[in-house]
Amino acid sequence: MYDFSKFTLLQALLIGFLVGLPFVAIGFTLSDFLIAVLGAERDVVRMGARYLALVFAAAPLRIVALVGAHSLQGTSDTRTPLVVNGLANVVNIFATIGLGLGLMGSYVSASSG
Repeated sequence: MYDFSKFTLLQALLIGFLVGLPFVAIGFTLSDFLIAVLGAERDVVRMGARYLALVFAAAPLRIVALVGAHSLQGTSDTRTPLVVNGLANVVNIFATIGLGLGLMGSYVSASSG
C-alpha cells in the first residue's frame, strides 16, 4: 500500500515554494516603489528597498519552513518546530547584535527566519 502522507507533504512544500516565487519578482522589481510610495526620503528608500528585496527574496524558503513546521505540528510534534525556531532566533540575535552587523544583520535575520 502506498503512503500518501509523504507525497502530500512533498506536494505542500513544492506548492509553498512556487507560491513564494512571485514575491521574489515583486521584491526585486517593485521594492523601491513600495518604499517610496510611503513618502520616505531618498536614503530611506534606498536602504528600505534593499531590505525589502532581501525579505521578498527569502519568501519561498520562509513559506516552505512554515509549511514544514505546521506539518510537524499536525502530527503532534510541536517540540521540533519550537527548537528550530528558537535556534533561528538565537542566530538572528547573534547576526544583528553579536557580530555588530547592524542593518546587514537585520537582512540576515529577516532572510533566515
